[in-house]
Amino acid sequence: MKTILLFSALFSALLLSGAERIVSLSPNLTETVVFCGGGSMLVGRSSACDYPPETVRKLPVAGRFGIPAMEPLLALRPTLVIAENLRDQTAAAELRRLGIELLLLPGRSLDDYCANLATLGRRLKLPEAGPAARDAERKITELRRRAAEIPPGKRPRVLILFSAVPPITAGKQSFIDEAITLAGGINIAHEIDRDYFTISQEFIVAAAPDLIVVPELPAESWRKLRESPSWARLGEKPVLNGFDPDLLCRLGPRIFDGIELLRKFFESNYSGR
Repeated sequence: MKTILLFSALFSALLLSGAERIVSLSPNLTETVVFCGGGSMLVGRSSACDYPPETVRKLPVAGRFGIPAMEPLLALRPTLVIAENLRDQTAAAELRRLGIELLLLPGRSLDDYCANLATLGRRLKLPEAGPAARDAERKITELRRRAAEIPPGKRPRVLILFSAVPPITAGKQSFIDEAITLAGGINIAHEIDRDYFTISQEFIVAAAPDLIVVPELPAESWRKLRESPSWARLGEKPVLNGFDPDLLCRLGPRIFDGIELLRKFFESNYSGR
C-alpha cells in the first residue's frame, strides 16, 4: 500500500512537469519508438526488448513480453505503458486504476505498423514519425505492386517454422503470411484463418513446400525433424536459416529488411514450375 501511495504522489508530480516516461513491453514497439526519435523517453522494457542495443539494453527490465512485473514497473514511475497486448487483464486494470496510460498497439499486418508509427508520433509528439509512416506506406505500396506482377507459377510454396517439436507455423492472420506474399511466395498455411499454431508433419508433406524458412531453431531440434520418416518424404528442399530472426519476426522498422531477405532467397532458389 505504501508503494502505491508513494507512486501516486510521484505520478502526480510527473504529470505537472509534463515529463514522459515510457515502459515498453513489446520489442517491436520499443524499436519503433527509438526509430522515431523517442528513445530518451523510454525508462523501462520487457526482457525481450533488445534492439537497438546501445539504447535499449541499458534500460531496466519491467516484465516479460506482454507481461508487466508490477513492482519493478511502478518503481520506474511510468506515465505510459505500451504493448501489443497484455496477457493479464488484471494488470491492465491495475495500471489504469493507478492513472498510468496503457496504449495497446496491434501487430498483425504491415498496415498496423504504419498506423502504430502515426499513433506514437501523435501521442509522443515525435516529428520523425510522420515521415517514417509515409515512407513505410510507400514501401508497402511498391512491394504490393511488385508482388502482384509475379505469376502464380513463379511463386514458391513456402513453409515457415518457428518450432520443430511440435511444428509451429504462421497463418493468414499473421504479418508473417503477408511478408511471404510480398516477397513473392505462397505461405502453405495461408488458407488457415489463424496467426500462429501447431501443424502436423502430415500437413507439411501434403502441402508440398518448395522452400523452407527456419528463423530460429536449435540445431538438434532441426536435425531430429529432418530425420523423421515423414519429413524424409519431402525430399531435399532449400532452407533459409542462420539469419537474425528479428528481421522477420518483429513488426517494426526492420521488417522491410526481412522481406528483402525472403525475396532474395526465393529468387535464388526457385525458378518456377
